[in-house]
Amino acid sequence: MRRILSGITTAALLVALFAATSCRVTGFSHKTHLGEVKGCAPCHGEDASSPAMPGGKECASCHEEGKKYSRGTFSWTKPASFEDSTFSHGTHAEAGIGCESCHTPGGVTGETMTLPRMEKCISCHEENSVGVDCETCHREIRKGKKPAFHGGGFLASHGQWEREGRGYCSSCHGEDGCETCHSRMKPASHRGAWNKSAHGVKASHDRERCALCHESGFCTRCHSTPPPSHAAPNFKFGGHERFARANSRSCLVCHERSFCASCH
Repeated sequence: MRRILSGITTAALLVALFAATSCRVTGFSHKTHLGEVKGCAPCHGEDASSPAMPGGKECASCHEEGKKYSRGTFSWTKPASFEDSTFSHGTHAEAGIGCESCHTPGGVTGETMTLPRMEKCISCHEENSVGVDCETCHREIRKGKKPAFHGGGFLASHGQWEREGRGYCSSCHGEDGCETCHSRMKPASHRGAWNKSAHGVKASHDRERCALCHESGFCTRCHSTPPPSHAAPNFKFGGHERFARANSRSCLVCHERSFCASCH
């Protein structure tokens, strides 16, 4: 029994040793190759409408033993494919879009080559009035698969993404996506004395944060009637100064900082 186990172990070690010495996994670097190879065509072909994915034969033409860039024998594995994508190099080539537009950061040849992220595709499609519906690029819409940036503290920061106009929230969530949660689930700050007094102070600090959920006319639903302080004698012509000196922040709940300059 021991002889059998010993034989199996020895055979396994020999196979592993042979595999390790005869071939190795390719650690391909576009940056390294762009320093020696001019452009994309030498590896991917001249026809931009149907670029080829170089295989072992193409690589070996430079890297075989005895060649200028000899690296010995190697194994070749095709990168992951995007099986649900309907992307067409031909369509983009006809539109005059070169390789560097999508695969090189900033179009600077010599940097690390990258696969374009979805937001780059969307920004270009929007700029050129091309469709941005999911079906434009995807054969199958896989439900439940969240984008990478939806992890960590995304729930707390997602309003910032929407406020900065990243544009693709509605691609998955629709125009009324916010109301799905926010019509019944309010932020943690909207509790206790929020309605009576606290919201005004918060609004004076960061009006843009309020605007993430509330439209510009939301405040006037309640505040179209002036507060009691505005009924004080001579409030408009001099009397308001006393209130402003005592608590200028209360003024900023409704008035912008530039409001005073409209008269003064």
